[in-house]
Amino acid sequence: MAPTKKKTSSKAKASNNSNNSGKTDGAKKVDATPMEYLLGYHLLSCNNDTNNNNNNNNNNNPNNWMKPQPTSKLLPQSQTPPLVAIYFASQTDPACRDFTPLLNRLYQAGVKLKKQQQQSNTKSNSPQKGGSSVLQVIYQGNETTFDDFQGALRQVDPAWLALPIDGKPAQQRKQALAKEFHVKELPALVIVCGATGQVISLTGVSQVRDAAAATATNDDKNTADSAYQTLLQTWLATEPQPAERVWDEIKRLEASETYTMRGFVVSLVRNTMVGFLLTLAMQYITQQLRKSS
Repeated sequence: MAPTKKKTSSKAKASNNSNNSGKTDGAKKVDATPMEYLLGYHLLSCNNDTNNNNNNNNNNNPNNWMKPQPTSKLLPQSQTPPLVAIYFASQTDPACRDFTPLLNRLYQAGVKLKKQQQQSNTKSNSPQKGGSSVLQVIYQGNETTFDDFQGALRQVDPAWLALPIDGKPAQQRKQALAKEFHVKELPALVIVCGATGQVISLTGVSQVRDAAAATATNDDKNTADSAYQTLLQTWLATEPQPAERVWDEIKRLEASETYTMRGFVVSLVRNTMVGFLLTLAMQYITQQLRKSS
């Protein structure tokens, strides 16, 4: 007698298909893109109807951000900009409020740089991809209330994306990202490669501030924007590396600077002591000469 073939219920089939597809946030997706692996499978976008890369909606209504969308839709692997900036901030913090406009301007400089690249690619018949800017900003909010988070979204460029903050998984991902990128204070800006998710810069805030300082005394807007574009081009030319390797290099440079400063201080103290002793010696010699005369 042939063995009876065990029937699989439609519910079990659906469960198996769901597990194999890897579409849920709770399980690791086997074929996850670098951005999904880094940021999770859902992001918030100001434009809920179309791909964010083609977003021309300037109505930055926080209510437009509340529906999570698949990361694979907002940042498809073939269209992810070469630079992705993860912005750790809280708009209740004065330092973050001061920095956000600079980052908005950097993003717009990225849009201009992308247009220049597209014009160059058109002349050379090269393929064009990567959205409307060479840079995509991902806002990682650290606001303590949902109302504050909504208020923060009014301050950012509507073409940005945001990581959800509501719920335990979102909080766990925020903590994991902060640990991965050694975020110690706000604001913090981490630049990663859109194609691989590896790190290009862990010190984005200081770099953007330096670019802003270079433009502060320049009245010509086009010339002023060139400082931001130069920074973007520097990032584009930097070889991405694992976060720990970048962090180790930062610590090495800090240690070198500390050592150099320590050597300077020791030298200064030594020279000061020598000068002090020479002064005392000269005073003593002068007194002796006066006595002998």
